[in-house]
Amino acid sequence: QIKVEIIKEILKNYEDIKISNNQLIKINYDQDILISEYKKIYELLGDGLDVNSINEKSFDRKYLKELFLIKKIYRVNSKLIISDIHLEKLISIVKKLPKNFSVTDFKKESNLSRKYSIPYLELLDKLKITTKIDKSGIRKIT
Repeated sequence: QIKVEIIKEILKNYEDIKISNNQLIKINYDQDILISEYKKIYELLGDGLDVNSINEKSFDRKYLKELFLIKKIYRVNSKLIISDIHLEKLISIVKKLPKNFSVTDFKKESNLSRKYSIPYLELLDKLKITTKIDKSGIRKIT
């Protein structure tokens, strides 16, 4: 059995979880604010896949964190964030490619530069939508 004090110490790093009646409770955020933050992020990113980088510090940290947790936004790398809508566009591009495809194939189909193509393919690998099968960057759709 784990002591409540130990759990409380662990939870100090989590603003959205509390203990109540010996249960862990996730705090629900104001949905209107959450949707508003999501819309602001999407507008700043733009519609295209060559997204703008955004200053994460201009958003409330707890809402930004919640958007990541509910898979409305995704971290591509330290400089890039995309929305679920951008991810859907990436998946639709991959579905047009052969079962095994190269970075060049992806770049041609998406009209994206290497700056975006490689990080996006790495995200798709991480999400298990694609799998890198050799060092040259050949991937297969999973």
